[in-house]
Amino acid sequence: MKKILVIALCLLGLMFVPLSAILLMAGDEDVKSGIESGEETGLSQVAPEVERYRPLFEKYAVKYQLEKYVDIIMALVMQESGGRYPDVMQSSESIGLPPNTITDPEYSIDMGMAHFKNVLTKAKGDVDLTLQSYNYGGGFIDYVNAGRGGKYTLQLAHEFSVYQAQKLGWPSYGDPEYVPHVRRYLVSSNNSGSFIIPVDNPIVSSGFGIRWGTLHKGLDFAEPIGTAVKASKAGKVEVAFFGITGSGFGGYGNVIMINHLNGEWTLYAHLSRIDTKVGAVVNQGTKIGETGNTGDSTGPHLHFEIRKESGGAQIDPAPSLGIKNTGG
Repeated sequence: MKKILVIALCLLGLMFVPLSAILLMAGDEDVKSGIESGEETGLSQVAPEVERYRPLFEKYAVKYQLEKYVDIIMALVMQESGGRYPDVMQSSESIGLPPNTITDPEYSIDMGMAHFKNVLTKAKGDVDLTLQSYNYGGGFIDYVNAGRGGKYTLQLAHEFSVYQAQKLGWPSYGDPEYVPHVRRYLVSSNNSGSFIIPVDNPIVSSGFGIRWGTLHKGLDFAEPIGTAVKASKAGKVEVAFFGITGSGFGGYGNVIMINHLNGEWTLYAHLSRIDTKVGAVVNQGTKIGETGNTGDSTGPHLHFEIRKESGGAQIDPAPSLGIKNTGG
């Protein structure tokens, strides 16, 4: 993604505007957007250079009461700096300093999140309006509130870019595609859609229910060792390790658990291979491992659970998967 810094000199001297508002983003990725005002939360798919700062984003999210916005802010940072510069959130101009004056990443995140909170408040919680205004400046909020519906639309973002460019005598202004450019780093966490069966050509060998006098807490799919296992729903990998006795997952053998960030988890057990890692964001249908016969298993199969708590509270997965369950 090329960034061209447009510097304008006015007759009264050097005029500073937010760096993010004068970065021109070349649309290399074909991002389609009909966004009117999307969800405020999501699962960020960010580079390691940004992910390394997650503890700081979480720390200052608490300070500014932005806990549910952490992932979308990290997606914003991918667009602003990619985590490659000390001024991580390109915050210098938000406190009246020249671009990239801040050299302490933590201070940049502190000031950037304070600025995000101020813009979010002015935008009355419209997250996409907040994002675009982080790029354009607060004048965009005034623009959409001036008889233009008071909400972000992609059309208004393009109109404002043309309006500002003509007003300032610049060839262009900001990134009118800033919102879709940020949101491409997110996987939706709305999760209102259905789960999918995690293996192709499924054969249910054991259902959810009482089996041999104990509760069988999931569905077993009889599959040859090495069959691809797919994420049943988009989420963030919370557990991905080879079973260890006493770990709480030892009987499951090699196990993966995905947090769907909506009060639901899925668990995939007895794997022969793990193709993901803790913290990874996976889309529905992404291959995460292969079936096996590890742990307390009597033959090659995938044990699959849906949980309402990470430590347990399993529910019958069959209805969610559209499977007629035959019991344990």
